Amino acid sequence: MTLRELAARIAAFVTRRHGRSDLDDQLQFHREMLEEQLRSQGLTAADAAREARRRIGGPAQIGEAWQDQRSLPWLETLIGDLRFGARMLVRAPGFSLAALFTLTLGIGANTAMFTIVDAVLLRPLPYVEPERLVTIGDRNAEGLATNVDFTTVADWRARSRSFESLALMRGWQPTLVVAGEAERLPAVRVSWNYFDMMGVRPALGRMFTADDDRPDHWRVLLLSDALWRRRFGADPSVVGRTIVMNDREYRVIGVMPASFEPLDAARYYAAAQLWAPIGYDVSMREACRGCQHLRAFGRLKPGVTVAHAAAEMNAIREQLRREYPNEYETGSIAIIPLRDALTGRFRIALQVLLAAVGVVLLIACANVANLLFARSLTRQRELTLRSMLGAGRGRIVRQLLTESALLSVCGAAAGVLLAMLTVSGLAAFAPVSLPRLDHVGVDARVLLFTAITALLTTIAFGLAPAWRAAGSGVQTTLAADSRSVVGGSS
Repeated sequence: MTLRELAARIAAFVTRRHGRSDLDDQLQFHREMLEEQLRSQGLTAADAAREARRRIGGPAQIGEAWQDQRSLPWLETLIGDLRFGARMLVRAPGFSLAALFTLTLGIGANTAMFTIVDAVLLRPLPYVEPERLVTIGDRNAEGLATNVDFTTVADWRARSRSFESLALMRGWQPTLVVAGEAERLPAVRVSWNYFDMMGVRPALGRMFTADDDRPDHWRVLLLSDALWRRRFGADPSVVGRTIVMNDREYRVIGVMPASFEPLDAARYYAAAQLWAPIGYDVSMREACRGCQHLRAFGRLKPGVTVAHAAAEMNAIREQLRREYPNEYETGSIAIIPLRDALTGRFRIALQVLLAAVGVVLLIACANVANLLFARSLTRQRELTLRSMLGAGRGRIVRQLLTESALLSVCGAAAGVLLAMLTVSGLAAFAPVSLPRLDHVGVDARVLLFTAITALLTTIAFGLAPAWRAAGSGVQTTLAADSRSVVGGSS
């Protein structure tokens, strides 16, 4: 079928009632012409009319064939099945409500749980090429990276060839004073290349530079979009202004975009509302080897694997241990992908919960399948009659599956509403350190998951009862009716 023919069929399907009169006029014209030709051959008017009807065929059969050629028969059949299925479900309100309630709970629980799993585990991190971002440090008992010191990271930068950049972070809680009102803020201090490593640019102003990241120049600030709007009224002129924190003056050089998510800061400290450079050099007391109060992050070079980088960094660590035996103990380097560092503690728990609600859905499917089996017994006479009138087994199975699909669609719609009502509560009870909870919500991805779940649910609980009900033969039903008449109710 060509695209043009498909378009014509769709147009004919939409306007099919307007085109039937043209067919009737054409049939009438050809019938009259054929009758005239037959009368000229010696037939009477009655015989000519009867022979013309026989040759042309019945108008009903011609109309059906014409409709099939001009329209979409499968779509008309589907619409008919849906209408019939809806009537059958309305006629059995007890069964329909019980099945709908069961499916709503099963699909709703899966949808609500998937919204959290999708936001936390499945969505990519909001940085440029996040798969290349890692955390680095000595491996602890849990296999994670520990804090590092500034001087060791300076040696890593000089000796390593696996990283495009290495950045540092430390916690900070300054007290901001604006218009005489003081507020203690969650903040972090980062190395000047931190935002470049993340692939993020400020919405206003400029980024940190290497000149800012010095002991005598580091009192410059980047504000979060939320802080800029809340304390400075979203005033663009705040860039370049001097503000007071901890009785010292700081100069605002930029404002971060509203879309920036300081996930790594929230993982180790608190969701930062402003940033300043670390401002260290190797001569400072805070930068000593063994002064491990910094978090290290890195961006791998294209094509470099975590395993390759770990092998190189362990070789460098061993070199440093030989050069400074009093500063380093025996151990190894841990390089953890940033996603695993942010969500690794919760991954197994969330996967187990998702599997658990999946089992709940399977139980719901089994319960609805039992309801369908029981209902098919009460409909056996109807199904047998349809079979006697010419409906094949496949046609009956399709009709019964259509009814199951209606239940699934209604259950999925109610499940989405249930998920929308409960997902905010689930997020409220989740651990505070669980990242990206503000992204938990029903969106297109969740709706697609729900649609797939509804389709699989239809197959799971609808196919077996439909196949069994359609497979009961005419003789079996008649024999059952005979036993019920002779021996009482079955």
